[in-house]
Amino acid sequence: MKTDDWKQTEATVESSFQHHCDIAAGGGYVGREYSIRFRYEVNGRPYSSEFECSQPWEVGQRFCIRYDPTEPECNTMCNRRENRWLYIAVAVLAALAFLIYGWLAFNHHR
Repeated sequence: MKTDDWKQTEATVESSFQHHCDIAAGGGYVGREYSIRFRYEVNGRPYSSEFECSQPWEVGQRFCIRYDPTEPECNTMCNRRENRWLYIAVAVLAALAFLIYGWLAFNHHR
């Protein structure tokens, strides 16, 4: 995603709350994360979004973001939770490939 041409604006933290990050509903505990919800305006219209991080942010804290002028709801701090599942899927596939390779190598030497 190329964001160099996106416009910059100021955002304000609305909430910051801690939660546990689980890989699977069965309880694959990973650690603690914070969901940071923020708001910003583009041409007088309000937008809000959130992102995950490892540290809390103070409510009312201001920070700069960039947003897509053609789709102002898309910004540089957009929620990345969807991407987490992609990384998990890649890790699972890599583990399966490693297991299959090991099984094939073991059976080939028998």
